[in-house]
Amino acid sequence: MPESTPSPAVAEAIARIERSWQRLNAELDQIPRQRMLESGAVGVWSIKDLLGHIAYWDSEALGAGQRHLAGEPDPDYDFDAINAREAALRADRGLDEQWAEMNQAHQAVVAYVRAQSGDEPTALGLCGCLEGYTHEHYDTHAADVRAWRDRAGL
Repeated sequence: MPESTPSPAVAEAIARIERSWQRLNAELDQIPRQRMLESGAVGVWSIKDLLGHIAYWDSEALGAGQRHLAGEPDPDYDFDAINAREAALRADRGLDEQWAEMNQAHQAVVAYVRAQSGDEPTALGLCGCLEGYTHEHYDTHAADVRAWRDRAGL
């Protein structure tokens, strides 16, 4: 069965997410693999740690969108505690595993948005939380990576 054409709101949401995703990946692609394990790239994190961080928040974006559509509020997040916990949980994972998890989580977010219908962003669950966990988040960390690359001469 052919895929239906997404509504303009869905198409625009996907386009924003993918543009930011491409900018983030363009920054990441400039980093030699061996340098991705150095701490201090983004705060105390390495690039490998950042990949896991993005994967976690992309996965959380799915839950946020679903809660929004169900009329449920987002939990009151302690972002610092969550970020520290998730970094510790992923510390022993390899770089390839982190890349794979980040890419899978991103694909799941895009599939979730693509599956939505409606012409209003709120009908998509684009409540600010989904945007904050995806394209705004990617842009923030693309800038972080670019700043680190500049400092490191990469």
